[in-house]
Amino acid sequence: MAIKLYQTNFNKVPLSRLSEWKKIPTAVIGDCLNRQNVMSSRISPVRSGTMAGQAQTVSVVAGDNGAIHAAMKFIQETEIMVIDGGGYTERALWGGILNTRAIKSNIAGIVIDGAVRDIEELKEMGLPVYCVSRTPAGPHKGWGGIIGGSVSCGGVCVSPGDIIVGDSDGVVAIPLGQEQDVFEASVKRMDFENKLIRKIQRGEDLSGVFEHPKIEKL
Repeated sequence: MAIKLYQTNFNKVPLSRLSEWKKIPTAVIGDCLNRQNVMSSRISPVRSGTMAGQAQTVSVVAGDNGAIHAAMKFIQETEIMVIDGGGYTERALWGGILNTRAIKSNIAGIVIDGAVRDIEELKEMGLPVYCVSRTPAGPHKGWGGIIGGSVSCGGVCVSPGDIIVGDSDGVVAIPLGQEQDVFEASVKRMDFENKLIRKIQRGEDLSGVFEHPKIEKL
Protein backbone atom coordinates (compact mmCIF):
# COMPACT_ATOMS: atom_id res chain seq x y z
CA MET A 1 0.00 0.00 0.00
CA ALA A 2 1.18 3.54 -0.76
CA ILE A 3 1.88 6.18 1.88
CA LYS A 4 -0.22 9.28 1.28
CA LEU A 5 1.47 12.66 1.75
CA TYR A 6 -0.67 15.69 2.56
CA GLN A 7 0.22 18.95 4.29
CA THR A 8 3.72 19.20 5.74
CA ASN A 9 4.08 23.00 5.61
CA PHE A 10 2.31 25.41 7.95
CA ASN A 11 2.73 28.83 9.56
CA LYS A 12 5.69 28.69 11.90
CA VAL A 13 5.51 29.91 15.47
CA PRO A 14 8.73 31.66 16.54
CA LEU A 15 11.17 29.60 18.59
CA SER A 16 11.00 32.22 21.33
CA ARG A 17 7.27 31.60 21.69
CA LEU A 18 7.73 27.83 21.75
CA SER A 19 10.23 28.32 24.58
CA GLU A 20 7.56 30.25 26.49
CA TRP A 21 5.00 27.50 25.87
CA LYS A 22 7.42 25.02 27.39
CA LYS A 23 7.26 26.94 30.69
CA ILE A 24 3.46 26.67 30.96
CA PRO A 25 2.06 23.57 32.73
CA THR A 26 -0.25 21.40 30.65
CA ALA A 27 -2.82 21.64 33.47
CA VAL A 28 -2.99 25.42 33.01
CA ILE A 29 -3.25 25.14 29.24
CA GLY A 30 -5.98 22.52 29.54
CA ASP A 31 -7.99 24.79 31.83
CA CYS A 32 -7.68 27.59 29.28
CA LEU A 33 -8.91 25.23 26.54
CA ASN A 34 -12.13 24.62 28.47
CA ARG A 35 -10.44 21.46 29.79
CA GLN A 36 -10.58 20.01 26.30
CA ASN A 37 -7.80 19.12 23.84
CA VAL A 38 -6.14 17.23 26.69
CA MET A 39 -4.90 13.84 25.52
CA SER A 40 -6.10 10.72 27.31
CA SER A 41 -4.28 9.66 30.46
CA ARG A 42 -3.12 6.57 28.58
CA ILE A 43 -0.61 8.85 26.83
CA SER A 44 2.22 9.19 29.36
CA PRO A 45 5.91 10.15 29.29
CA VAL A 46 8.72 7.62 29.13
CA ARG A 47 10.75 9.92 31.38
CA SER A 48 10.21 13.19 33.25
CA GLY A 49 10.66 16.39 31.30
CA THR A 50 8.90 18.98 29.18
CA MET A 51 8.47 19.64 25.48
CA ALA A 52 6.81 22.18 23.20
CA GLY A 53 6.69 22.35 19.43
CA GLN A 54 4.49 22.27 16.37
CA ALA A 55 2.93 19.01 15.26
CA GLN A 56 3.91 16.99 12.24
CA THR A 57 1.36 14.21 11.99
CA VAL A 58 1.47 10.57 10.95
CA SER A 59 -1.33 8.00 10.83
CA VAL A 60 -0.46 4.31 10.55
CA VAL A 61 -2.14 0.96 10.26
CA ALA A 62 -2.00 -0.86 13.60
CA GLY A 63 1.50 -2.18 14.27
CA ASP A 64 3.04 -0.79 11.04
CA ASN A 65 5.69 1.93 11.35
CA GLY A 66 6.64 2.24 7.68
CA ALA A 67 4.97 5.65 7.40
CA ILE A 68 6.84 6.84 10.49
CA HIS A 69 10.17 6.05 8.85
CA ALA A 70 9.00 7.87 5.72
CA ALA A 71 7.89 10.90 7.76
CA MET A 72 11.43 11.36 9.08
CA LYS A 73 12.25 12.86 5.66
CA PHE A 74 9.71 15.64 6.18
CA ILE A 75 9.72 16.51 9.87
CA GLN A 76 11.85 19.56 10.65
CA GLU A 77 13.85 20.80 13.60
CA THR A 78 11.86 21.68 16.75
CA GLU A 79 8.72 19.93 15.46
CA ILE A 80 6.95 17.18 17.39
CA MET A 81 5.87 14.01 15.60
CA VAL A 82 2.31 13.08 16.59
CA ILE A 83 1.48 9.52 15.62
CA ASP A 84 -1.98 8.00 15.42
CA GLY A 85 -1.27 4.35 16.09
CA GLY A 86 -4.90 3.53 16.78
CA GLY A 87 -4.11 2.76 20.41
CA TYR A 88 -2.71 -0.63 19.35
CA THR A 89 -0.21 -1.84 21.94
CA GLU A 90 0.97 -5.26 20.76
CA ARG A 91 3.60 -3.95 18.31
CA ALA A 92 6.09 -1.20 19.12
CA LEU A 93 5.98 1.65 16.62
CA TRP A 94 9.05 3.39 18.05
CA GLY A 95 12.40 2.34 19.50
CA GLY A 96 16.07 3.16 19.80
CA ILE A 97 16.82 3.37 16.06
CA LEU A 98 14.03 5.82 15.26
CA ASN A 99 14.88 7.76 18.41
CA THR A 100 18.47 8.12 17.21
CA ARG A 101 17.23 9.46 13.87
CA ALA A 102 14.91 11.89 15.64
CA ILE A 103 17.67 13.26 17.85
CA LYS A 104 19.96 13.61 14.83
CA SER A 105 17.20 15.70 13.18
CA ASN A 106 16.81 17.84 16.34
CA ILE A 107 13.12 16.99 16.72
CA ALA A 108 11.45 18.36 19.86
CA GLY A 109 9.55 15.22 20.86
CA ILE A 110 7.35 12.26 19.98
CA VAL A 111 3.74 11.46 20.91
CA ILE A 112 2.45 7.99 19.99
CA ASP A 113 -1.04 6.60 20.50
CA GLY A 114 0.56 3.18 20.56
CA ALA A 115 3.51 1.26 21.99
CA VAL A 116 7.29 1.74 22.07
CA ARG A 117 10.24 -0.46 23.00
CA ASP A 118 13.89 -0.07 24.09
CA ILE A 119 12.63 1.83 27.14
CA GLU A 120 15.91 2.09 29.05
CA GLU A 121 17.66 3.29 25.91
CA LEU A 122 14.95 5.91 25.30
CA LYS A 123 15.28 7.15 28.88
CA GLU A 124 19.03 7.58 28.55
CA MET A 125 18.75 9.38 25.21
CA GLY A 126 16.64 12.14 26.70
CA LEU A 127 14.28 12.95 23.83
CA PRO A 128 10.73 13.48 25.18
CA VAL A 129 8.64 10.46 24.18
CA TYR A 130 4.99 9.96 25.15
CA CYS A 131 3.23 6.68 24.49
CA VAL A 132 0.51 4.29 25.61
CA SER A 133 2.63 1.28 26.58
CA ARG A 134 5.75 -0.69 25.91
CA THR A 135 6.41 -4.09 24.34
CA PRO A 136 9.46 -5.87 22.90
CA ALA A 137 7.42 -6.98 19.87
CA GLY A 138 8.63 -5.23 16.73
CA PRO A 139 6.49 -3.54 14.05
CA HIS A 140 5.44 -4.55 10.57
CA LYS A 141 5.95 -2.48 7.42
CA GLY A 142 4.21 -2.16 4.08
CA TRP A 143 0.58 -1.38 4.87
CA GLY A 144 0.87 2.32 4.09
CA GLY A 145 -0.23 5.31 6.11
CA ILE A 146 -0.78 9.06 5.97
CA ILE A 147 1.70 11.88 6.57
CA GLY A 148 0.50 15.41 7.18
CA GLY A 149 -3.22 14.81 7.69
CA SER A 150 -5.44 15.50 10.68
CA VAL A 151 -5.11 12.62 13.15
CA SER A 152 -6.66 11.42 16.38
CA CYS A 153 -4.11 10.98 19.15
CA GLY A 154 -5.19 10.25 22.70
CA GLY A 155 -8.74 11.21 21.78
CA VAL A 156 -7.72 14.66 20.50
CA CYS A 157 -7.81 15.87 16.91
CA VAL A 158 -4.37 17.17 15.89
CA SER A 159 -3.55 18.92 12.62
CA PRO A 160 -0.14 19.81 11.22
CA GLY A 161 1.19 22.98 12.86
CA ASP A 162 -0.85 22.71 16.07
CA ILE A 163 1.09 23.51 19.23
CA ILE A 164 1.91 20.42 21.29
CA VAL A 165 2.97 20.81 24.91
CA GLY A 166 3.96 17.93 27.16
CA ASP A 167 5.11 17.58 30.75
CA SER A 168 4.92 14.99 33.52
CA ASP A 169 1.12 15.36 33.65
CA GLY A 170 0.59 14.51 29.98
CA VAL A 171 0.03 16.23 26.63
CA VAL A 172 -2.21 19.01 25.34
CA ALA A 173 -2.78 20.24 21.77
CA ILE A 174 -3.51 23.88 20.96
CA PRO A 175 -5.08 24.50 17.53
CA LEU A 176 -2.73 26.75 15.57
CA GLY A 177 -5.48 29.30 14.93
CA GLN A 178 -6.05 29.68 18.68
CA GLU A 179 -2.37 29.93 19.64
CA GLN A 180 -2.32 33.64 20.51
CA ASP A 181 -5.56 33.64 22.53
CA VAL A 182 -4.71 30.50 24.48
CA PHE A 183 -1.18 31.70 25.19
CA GLU A 184 -2.43 34.99 26.62
CA ALA A 185 -5.09 33.20 28.67
CA SER A 186 -2.52 30.73 30.00
CA VAL A 187 -0.12 33.47 31.10
CA LYS A 188 -3.01 35.23 32.84
CA ARG A 189 -4.07 31.98 34.52
CA MET A 190 -0.54 31.32 35.79
CA ASP A 191 -0.42 34.80 37.29
CA PHE A 192 -3.78 34.22 39.01
CA GLU A 193 -2.66 30.87 40.45
CA ASN A 194 0.64 32.31 41.71
CA LYS A 195 -1.20 35.12 43.49
CA LEU A 196 -3.67 32.61 44.95
CA ILE A 197 -0.85 30.44 46.31
CA ARG A 198 0.72 33.47 47.97
CA LYS A 199 -2.64 34.27 49.60
CA ILE A 200 -2.90 30.72 50.92
CA GLN A 201 0.64 30.92 52.30
CA ARG A 202 -0.23 34.18 54.08
CA GLY A 203 -3.38 32.62 55.53
CA GLU A 204 -5.70 35.11 53.84
CA ASP A 205 -9.46 34.64 53.49
CA LEU A 206 -10.33 32.93 50.20
CA SER A 207 -14.07 33.56 50.37
CA GLY A 208 -15.44 34.32 46.94
CA VAL A 209 -12.48 32.77 45.12
CA PHE A 210 -13.96 29.30 44.68
CA GLU A 211 -17.57 28.53 43.91
CA HIS A 212 -19.15 25.70 45.91
CA PRO A 213 -22.62 24.58 46.97
CA LYS A 214 -24.18 26.35 49.91
CA ILE A 215 -23.42 24.64 53.22
CA GLU A 216 -26.48 23.95 55.35
CA LYS A 217 -26.22 23.35 59.07
CA LEU A 218 -28.02 20.24 60.31
